[in-house]
Amino acid sequence: GRIDIFAEEMLRLIDLSEQKGTFAEFYELDKSFAEKRRRQLWSDTGYLGMVYQGLFGMIFEVEGIVFSPSKPRPQNFVETEETISLLNVRYRRAVLDIHVKGFGNHVASFKINGKNQDVPRLHAAAVGKQVIEIEVTQP
Repeated sequence: GRIDIFAEEMLRLIDLSEQKGTFAEFYELDKSFAEKRRRQLWSDTGYLGMVYQGLFGMIFEVEGIVFSPSKPRPQNFVETEETISLLNVRYRRAVLDIHVKGFGNHVASFKINGKNQDVPRLHAAAVGKQVIEIEVTQP
């Protein structure tokens, strides 16, 4: 996908959430919202979806999770380290520590527990702690 569009839309959502320190059900064109519309779960869920499915590229399938991260460069996005991490994510009978290194949306390497994998996928039958290391580059 278009990493520039993803970065722009995520920045817009972050900006809205920082207006009053919450997510609202909907916003007016001036970024305001009615007080009774604050703290709406589906707005939070949209943001989390951008983190899980966008930044970390988690595509949930019956057979497991396929990874396809989109990590924009800091000059086009929020200031991030070269490696970002999502830790202690519960998935079925596994607990995932996911690390994405680099910038871009092309998976250059994918490891599970230090072992290179041909396909960026975690099988649904995984059990226990799983350390996932993904290196991304620009295509």
